Order: sequence, then C-alpha cells, then structure tokens
Amino acid sequence: MGFRNLREALGAVMGRLEHDTPPVATKERASAAQLRAALAEVEARSEERRLALESRMQDVGFMRIQLRVRNARIAALEKEVSDLGGALSQRNEQIGEMKRDPVFLNDTIAALTATVAERDASTAALKAMQLAEGETLAARQSDFARGIAESEVLRKNLGTLEAALAAATTRLAQEEAAALVALELRNSMEASIGEQRQRIARLEGELAGVVRDRDASLAAAAAVQAEHLEQGARLATVTARVLELEAEALDQVHALSALQEEPRVSNERERDLEGDLHAADSIHGLEADLRMKGARRDELAKPHDDSRGTSATHEVDPEGAAPLFIRTGEPEVVHVLGRKTTIGRTPENDVQIDAQYISRHHAVILAERTHTIIEDLNSTNGVIVNGRRVLRQSLKDGDIVLIGKAPFRFAVRPVAARR
Repeated sequence: MGFRNLREALGAVMGRLEHDTPPVATKERASAAQLRAALAEVEARSEERRLALESRMQDVGFMRIQLRVRNARIAALEKEVSDLGGALSQRNEQIGEMKRDPVFLNDTIAALTATVAERDASTAALKAMQLAEGETLAARQSDFARGIAESEVLRKNLGTLEAALAAATTRLAQEEAAALVALELRNSMEASIGEQRQRIARLEGELAGVVRDRDASLAAAAAVQAEHLEQGARLATVTARVLELEAEALDQVHALSALQEEPRVSNERERDLEGDLHAADSIHGLEADLRMKGARRDELAKPHDDSRGTSATHEVDPEGAAPLFIRTGEPEVVHVLGRKTTIGRTPENDVQIDAQYISRHHAVILAERTHTIIEDLNSTNGVIVNGRRVLRQSLKDGDIVLIGKAPFRFAVRPVAARR
C-alpha cells in the first residue's frame, strides 16, 4: 500500500471516529491522530530523500557524461601518441639518412624530444583527472547506495505504520461494538431514570405537605422559645445591673473609708512631726545657748592683749536663711518652703504635681529654724532622697529628692548676713 492509499484509509477511519463513535473512542481517536502525524512526518522525510536521490542521480549522470568525454579525449591522445611514435620512427629513419648533417639532426631530435615530453605531461594530467573523476564517481555511488538504504528503511517504517493502522482499525471496531452495547445500556437506564423521576415527583409532593406541617409546628415552637429567651435576657440584664450596683456601692464604701482614714493618718503624722520638730528645736536651741555661753566664757578667760589682734567670729543667723525646694529641669521652678508644705496631685496641696505617678497626698515637708524634715504620706511611688527610698528624712543643702518620678533639689540660701 502506498502513501496515498494509507492516507485515504486513515482519513476514512478518522471520519468514522468523528461521526459514528461515542466519547468512549476518544483514546482511539488520539491514537489515530498520532498515527496521522507520524505518517505525515514519514511522508515528508521520504519526499526529502526522494528529491535528494533524484539530485544525486542527476549528478551521477552528468559525471558519467563527463567521464565519457574524458575517455574520448584520452583515446584521442593515445592515438596522437601512437601517431607521434610512428612519426618518431620515420624521423629516426630520416636521422639515419641525415647523419651527414649533424647540426640539423640535433635540432630535430631536441624538437621531437620536447614535443614528446609535452605530450607525456598532458597524458599524465589527463590520467590524474581521470583518477579524481573516478573517486568522485565512487563517492556519488556510495551516496546513491546510502539513499537507497534509507529508502528501504522508510519502506519498513511505512510497513510498521500500516500494521499499526490495521491494529487501530481493529480496536476501533471493538470500541464501536462496545459503544453500541453502552448505548443500549444507556437507553435502558434512561427509561429507568424516567420511572424514578416520576416516583420522586410523587414523593416530593408528599414531602412538601409534611414540610408545611412541620414548618407550622416549628414556627409556633420558635415563637414560644423567643418569648422565653427574651424573658431570660431581661432577667439576666436586671441581675447583672444589680451586681454592678452592689459592686459600685462596695467600692464607694471602701473609697469613703479610705478618704476618711487618710486625713486622720496625715493629721496624726503631722502632729508627731510637729512634736518631734519642737523637741529637736528645743534641743538645738539649748545646744546653741551652751555653745554661746562656752564661747563667752572662753573670751572672758583670755588675756586682754590676746583679744586685740584677734578678729571676732560670727555665725549666720538661721533666721536669715530661706529653705528652697527647686524642681530641676528646663526651666527650674523654685518653691520657698514654709513651716509646713504639702506635696500631692490635688489642687489643695501647696506644691501640686499633676501626674499619674503622684499620689493625692504624696508627702509633707516641715521646716524649722535649724533643720528641715520630709516625710512620705504612704504614697504609691514613694520619696527618694539621694537615691534611697525613705519614709522620713532630714534634708541638707544640695540633697536630690525624687517625688515619685519628679526630680527636686533642696537648698538653703541666706537672705542677709551680719558680722
């Protein structure tokens, strides 16, 4: 079977696949498409090889013509050589006759020798050309034989494709038979499905009636349940509100108790501090009187001459010094301390620091003539003097004080000096 017959058979098979087979023959259709693609590729390659073979055959014919022409030329040259040989023998005879003229004889011999050399060179060149043409012809014949072998391979491939096409045709026939069986099964199933659909329609009608009755019952139950849930939600809201009010009342009671307790504690501490300050002031006053009396006694005991060259010593009167509480930062804020200075977050304090880390009544500073005391009023963040947290501490000039996180510096500055 040639390429044309094979292509026609493959087209007929594809037509039957496209018009007569169900979707179950999709695999066979794909196989047939692959066979068609392979057949087209083989046909294209065969056509290329055929064209190449025809070109080589034309080259071989042309070379044969050239070889015949070269052979004719070689024969003509050989004839000329034989003619020259005859002419040379005649010349030799003439040479024998012309031995009486040696000069003419030598010239003639030289001319004949040159002519013979030229003809020999021409003959050698023609033989070399003949040898080259023979080699070229052998190469062309080898290509021709290789082309014939490739054509044989293509014929074998064509036979394999024909066998594959026959197998595909057989499988297609089997698939068609199976498709017919499947079609009959589908028709019977469609009839059964129609009966089932009618039965389902009847059941759906019955189910719709049952669903309507159920929906009515569910609607009544849902109404009752919604009313019950609404009452439960109201009760829960009332209960939560009562609990919130009780918690708020309890918090207010605790806060009121704390507020009532805080002034009492502050007053007690202030009274204690004032008592301590009075006692310390009395002690310091007595010590100062004793020092003054001792100095007076020493002055009276010294000779009069020694007292002339001595300059008198003086102390700064404590009443001439002002205690200052300076808030450091940019800019600095200077607070002149009174006898009692309260520090806290609320406006009733003498030094108000409106910050979350300051308690409402954070600390109190009690200033006397000779010393100054700071006390923590049970604050949350405490009072820190020179890096150490204290409950009560005497302050000296230059002490660094942290009220919560607010930095201050305690200083004593004289208002006036005397000698």
